[in-house]
Amino acid sequence: MFRFAITPLILGILTTGGLIAVTGCTPTTSYSRKDPALAIHVKPSSSKCVVGETVTFFSRTENTLGRNAKIEWSTTGGTLKTEDENRVARVMFDKPGTYSVDGVLMADGREIDRSTNIVTVTPLP
Repeated sequence: MFRFAITPLILGILTTGGLIAVTGCTPTTSYSRKDPALAIHVKPSSSKCVVGETVTFFSRTENTLGRNAKIEWSTTGGTLKTEDENRVARVMFDKPGTYSVDGVLMADGREIDRSTNIVTVTPLP
C-alpha cells in the first residue's frame, strides 16, 4: 500500500515537470531578480574619413528579447540611411568637420540606452 500511495505523488511531480519542459513554460513566480538592463552598442567602420566617404555603423543590442524594442539613429551632419531593420546605419559626409552619430535603443516607447560615436571628416587631399 505504501508503494501505491507514493506512486501517484511521484507521477504528478514528473508529469508537471514534464509539461514545463515540453511547453517551455516557466512559472513567473520563480524569478525574484529584476530584468537585466537593456543596452545598445554601436561600432563604426571608421572614426575618420574624407569628404564624400560613407561610414557604416553596426549596432548590437542586449536583453531585448520579448520586448517591443527598436533602434533610432541621428547625426549632426551628413546623409543618413538605414538597413537591416534599422540595425545598420550608413552616413555619407559631404563637408569637413566633426560629427556625432547616435544609435538610440527604444523600448516600449521610451529611450532606454544611447551610443554616441564621433567621426572626424577631413577635406579631400
